[in-house]
Amino acid sequence: MSQPQDIGACLYYQSIPSFNMLNITLSAAQELAVCWLINGLEEAAVCYQFSGGFAGNLHGSLWPLHDIDIDVAQQDLPRLAARMQPYIVEPLGFYEDAEFRLHLLRVQYEGVEIDINQAEGAYGRFEGQWIALDTDLQQRQRVSVLDRRVWVQPLEGLIAYKQLIGRSADVADLRTLQRRAQARLPCEPC
Repeated sequence: MSQPQDIGACLYYQSIPSFNMLNITLSAAQELAVCWLINGLEEAAVCYQFSGGFAGNLHGSLWPLHDIDIDVAQQDLPRLAARMQPYIVEPLGFYEDAEFRLHLLRVQYEGVEIDINQAEGAYGRFEGQWIALDTDLQQRQRVSVLDRRVWVQPLEGLIAYKQLIGRSADVADLRTLQRRAQARLPCEPC
């Protein structure tokens, strides 16, 4: 892993080699939404990482993309919410459903739903108990998509998250990607 750069409240790491990236198929609306979102995140200088299905895609999964999930540092959420104001469909606030308990801002751009979650204080339900997701934005990784460099949840973190919420088929797919990525890495000398 490369040395972190301290930029504001976030430490930035670059650690995913470009060979880990596979082609991602996005609809025209999804591509516009991703580009719009990246621009907004960069302009607001937000500490973030893509998570959920899009993170899986960035690591090489072929899951169909239904929405875009992103984790954002608590201190940056109000500033980002202000920039997203015209596109908000659910304002920043506490959210709870059968799987999650967290702070959420939901926006929609070009018909694409974007869930912006507060990284800190998020919980997932496992066997009836709320378990902290322990999202650590300092572990995020830099990847390329649409000729841009973006931050993504590390594959190991994504696997742990998918295990926690009981998505076993997703975990199996991600573990396959993890084995392929490890097989491509040069071996360390003994």
